[in-house]
Amino acid sequence: MSTPSRLSNYRLVSTTDPEHAASILSQELTDCRLRRVDNRSQFRLDLNGVRLGDSLVAWTHYETHTLADYTDGGNEIAFALGSGMPVIHSGSDSIVCNESTGVVVTPNSQTVDRPAGSSSVIVKTTTDALLRRYREITGRDPAGPLRFNPQVDLTKGPGAVASRTLLNVVRELETTDTTVTSEILRRSTDDLLMGVILSLPHSHMDQFVQYGDLEVSAIVRHAE
Repeated sequence: MSTPSRLSNYRLVSTTDPEHAASILSQELTDCRLRRVDNRSQFRLDLNGVRLGDSLVAWTHYETHTLADYTDGGNEIAFALGSGMPVIHSGSDSIVCNESTGVVVTPNSQTVDRPAGSSSVIVKTTTDALLRRYREITGRDPAGPLRFNPQVDLTKGPGAVASRTLLNVVRELETTDTTVTSEILRRSTDDLLMGVILSLPHSHMDQFVQYGDLEVSAIVRHAE
């Protein structure tokens, strides 16, 4: 049974050419090389997405089993939800994305194992944008780089809120283009997604917690 397309009104590419796919993925996400494609005659990548400011909300789908190498993006960070059991290998970590586990992809080299028929919903931004949002919320700079836990529990706490919020944003984008065409809605949704990423466990949560209750409560209200 085919996987329903998400964000189909915001198509970036649908291609059966692995080289073209790698080029578009490098342009829209981060530098990418498709290391292995099982059954090239069956290959197809679908990539849909829309930019809301500092954030890109996207959906990817692979029709055949593919191994993709992503090089160090330097300044890019993403929160991803997966279906069809994609696996992210980064350093000593191997994370299987499913209904209970998401992943924060940070500026490191990694390999993504995409089984045939697997899909992912992604919100991507830059570390510079997250630092600006951090300063807006806390009024200060973090005492060092933001280092996120790569594995995210989607069954409870901030991970559950982040997952619901991202999927609600996707549903709104699929229902109407008002979020994109209205400047105030586009900016507020972009700010919300920045807050969602910052609510996920990272190295400066202890500094963030005194401000986090206000931020997370706003995210919860939006998700509900």
